[in-house]
Amino acid sequence: MPAGINERIAAVKRDFDAEVRAREAEIRHTVGSALGRDYALSELRLVFEAEEDPEEKARLALLSEIFTTVPLTARAHCELNILRRSNITGQAPVAQLLRIVHDYNPEEVHRAIADRAEEAPLIPHIVCSEALL
Repeated sequence: MPAGINERIAAVKRDFDAEVRAREAEIRHTVGSALGRDYALSELRLVFEAEEDPEEKARLALLSEIFTTVPLTARAHCELNILRRSNITGQAPVAQLLRIVHDYNPEEVHRAIADRAEEAPLIPHIVCSEALL
């Protein structure tokens, strides 16, 4: 065997483990884009720019953060698509988005799914049988 083979193998294993951790983190923290979500966020942005009250701006910023960072359930996506197809503008979409957050509580659903997902690996682990000898 060549000299230093164990160090090279250990280095490759470390690189591989780092890549797996990075990909799992990417999978866990990626929030997909959808037409309904994009429409809701653009309407929120328009209302935010027109708003002058700092408290209302803070509430709109929090609502925007929820819809950009928290994965939504299929039912919440359906509601957002209905909102998009209705072509509602102004303050009305804000009221509907608040209702969606209240009805579906996406943060709590995401937390429950994330707790369950932590237990299940996203990328299967391969065990080399020779290492067990």
